[in-house]
Amino acid sequence: MQALSDRAAEMLSRGRTIAQPKQADEIVQLLNRHGYPYNESFIRYQQRFGGIKYRPRGLYHGMEHQGVDLVAFEYDPRNGYVMEAEEIEGRWYYTCADYSYSHLFYAIVMDSEGRIYVRPYDRDDRPILVAQSIETFVERDAVQDDFYLRRENWLAARFHADRLEIWKNDSRLGLQLIAEASDSCTTWWRGLDGHVFVECHALERLGFFNQVYAASTKVLKQLQLPAGG
Repeated sequence: MQALSDRAAEMLSRGRTIAQPKQADEIVQLLNRHGYPYNESFIRYQQRFGGIKYRPRGLYHGMEHQGVDLVAFEYDPRNGYVMEAEEIEGRWYYTCADYSYSHLFYAIVMDSEGRIYVRPYDRDDRPILVAQSIETFVERDAVQDDFYLRRENWLAARFHADRLEIWKNDSRLGLQLIAEASDSCTTWWRGLDGHVFVECHALERLGFFNQVYAASTKVLKQLQLPAGG
């Protein structure tokens, strides 16, 4: 189980927690009652994060972050705790959370390996892989939360993925990988002593775009990016 950074722990501590099943035996019973297969990754997730609601600081791609609800179970007075999961082409996906930006709402689902996917609530799309673990998903929010804590206003600009290699080879920028927030789906980088942060996705889709957060127009010029690009 991946340890959380101090920044992620601080972000989660500002949230609130609602009641959720936490004991392994109870979670297994609920999975059985719903007819869903045993999922060790889901059980570990529920024990560690179940019920936490948090809201990262700042804007995400110009949209207000409405928050992330790490809530898999809803309580029905007549039926007790209920949850959702579905099988798609032989793989089970367990709805474990949801989040929203402005008016866009997404379900967060987990497979049996603990990988994290998202899917818009208003479309019956196949889940899209966005993180190799829930810890990495949370760490990404924590990176943005932390740099918005240190500075309220950032200039954002999109970029093509091939520019990242150019920047990585520019010693003046000093880009360093933020390992705990990075995996094969997305990488986060910090440079210029915290005056620039870079978010790069393996595949841009469903509102996930490569984006730079710069402290000033001077930084954007150094990256050869237009302000508001």
